Amino acid sequence: MKNEKTYKSYARIICAPKQIMALAAMVFVCAATAAAGLNYTYDIIDLGTLSDVYSSSYNINSTGVITGKATNASGDVHAFMWMDDNSNNISDSGEMRDLGTLGGTISWGYGINNLNQIVGLVTTDVLDNDARAFMWEDLNSNNQHDAGEMVSLGVLNSGTDSWAFDINNGSDVVGMSIDGTTGNERAFIWDSVSGIMSDIDPLDTSYNSWAKGINDSGFVVGKNDIAGSEHAFLWNGTDPIIDLGSIDDNISGALAINNAGIAIGSSTVNNTTVEQAVKWEYNIDDDDYDIISLGALLAGEESNAIGINANGDIVGNSEFDVNLDGSTKAFIYVGGVMYDLNEHLNSTGWSLTTATAINDSGQIVGEGSIDGQDHAFLLNPVAVPEPATMMLLGLGALISRRKHN
Repeated sequence: MKNEKTYKSYARIICAPKQIMALAAMVFVCAATAAAGLNYTYDIIDLGTLSDVYSSSYNINSTGVITGKATNASGDVHAFMWMDDNSNNISDSGEMRDLGTLGGTISWGYGINNLNQIVGLVTTDVLDNDARAFMWEDLNSNNQHDAGEMVSLGVLNSGTDSWAFDINNGSDVVGMSIDGTTGNERAFIWDSVSGIMSDIDPLDTSYNSWAKGINDSGFVVGKNDIAGSEHAFLWNGTDPIIDLGSIDDNISGALAINNAGIAIGSSTVNNTTVEQAVKWEYNIDDDDYDIISLGALLAGEESNAIGINANGDIVGNSEFDVNLDGSTKAFIYVGGVMYDLNEHLNSTGWSLTTATAINDSGQIVGEGSIDGQDHAFLLNPVAVPEPATMMLLGLGALISRRKHN
C-alpha cells in the first residue's frame, strides 16, 4: 500500500507539468512587468494648518522634514516647518511650526535641505510691498522658530524684491531678484561662503530670468525670456548658460534638477499652447541634453513635472479636465509610466491635486482637498508584494501540496 501511495503521488506530480510550467511562466512575465511598474501604495498624513483652513507643502528633505505655507489664526499666510516629532505618522498639535515674517504678514517656504535650512519669500513691511528672499535656520536646535533665525538674503543692485526657490546641501540658494539697475527679474545664486547674491547671466541680458532649482554639485536650472518666449536653461556654475530648448522650439521651463543631473519641468508640445511634463538628460554621445516628454494623465491635457529624487522618480500635476473645470491630479512618473497618485492611496476622502517634491525614500508632499479644504499632505510609501513574489509562493504551495498527496 505504501508503494502504491508513493507511486500515485509521484504520478500526480509528473502528470501535471502543464499546470506548474504555466504558473512558472506567469512568474517570469509578472516579474518583468512589475520591475517597471509602481510597486507602492501610500499612507497619507494630513499636515493640518496653522489654526485656520489652508496649507500647501512645497518640499521635503531626506529625513521627512517639510516646508510650505499655511494660514494662521489671523488669516495670514506664513511659511512653516513640519516634522513628525513622535514618529506616530499623525500630524499632532505643535508639529507644524510658524516661521513668522520680517515685519510683514506674508512668508512662503519653498526649499529645504538636509540641514533643515529653509528658504522662500517674506515681506518686510506691514503693507507687504517689499518681498525678500529669506533663509531660516534653527540656530539653537530647539525645533522651534525664534527671533533672529529668519534672515533676508538681500536683492540685486538695490532692487525692490527677491524670492528664493531652492537650497542645496551646501547651503547655496537660487531664486529671482528684481535688479535695481535694469528693473528686470534676474536669476540669482546666493553663495553660502561669501554671503553674496550674484546675477546668473541670462542668455539675453535684456530679458527676465528665474533660477528654480540647484543640486549639490551647484548645477542650476530655471528659465529665461528669449525674444518674447521662455526657454529652460542649465548652468554648471562656471561655463556659459545652456539653453535646454523645448520639444517644439517654443516654450519651456525647468523647475528642479537631481544630483545625477536630470532636469525636469515642462514644454509646449505639437506646436500648440499645451505644456506637458518633460525631463532633460545629458547625452554623452552628442554632448548635449535630450528632452523627453512624460505625457499627461489625460491625452492632450497639460502636465507639469515639479519634483525629482535621486532615483529619477518624478512627481507633479496633470490636468484631468473631463468636466472642463481646470482641475488637476497629482502624479508620480516611474519606469516610463505616469500614475495618478489618487488611485494608489490606502484611504479615501482625499483629492490630491498636485505633488511638489519626492525624497530618496519615496515620501511625497503636495496639496490636496479633504472635507472641502485644501491641505498640505505627506505620502508615505507602502511596498506592495510584486505579482512575481505572489506567484512564487503559489508555485511553492502547489508543489508542496502535490508532494504530500
